[in-house]
Amino acid sequence: MENDAICSVCEKQIYSSDLRRAIGKSFHRWCFRCTQCNTSLTLGRERAHEGKAYCVRCHQSLFGATGFRGAASSIDTHARRDDVNKKVVTAEGDVPKTIPPASTASASKAKFCSSCGAPVAGNFCGSCGMKVVA
Repeated sequence: MENDAICSVCEKQIYSSDLRRAIGKSFHRWCFRCTQCNTSLTLGRERAHEGKAYCVRCHQSLFGATGFRGAASSIDTHARRDDVNKKVVTAEGDVPKTIPPASTASASKAKFCSSCGAPVAGNFCGSCGMKVVA
């Protein structure tokens, strides 16, 4: 019986001893590799995205969750889609927004205990219990 399987990577005939079937395609065992990092894949541990095979790490780093603790800890060993160190450029004429300085009026209204010097929110000091005179 003749095998008509053709490898989806190199487009050559595959003999039954070298045949790997995954993600709806046929591969030689040496052609069954991650699209991103070229690591050999193991049947059952590959991940597919848009008809391409990826290792678990690359699939997670490219298409997985992002944000705080959203990805595997080994994500840094693989290439990232975005350059996290790129310089942010503002358009000409735009001024970067800054936090306004604290007004001096609010600083003058702050109350402090005359006995111990602790900041006070009410009429009595939370540290020493003395009544604050305005």
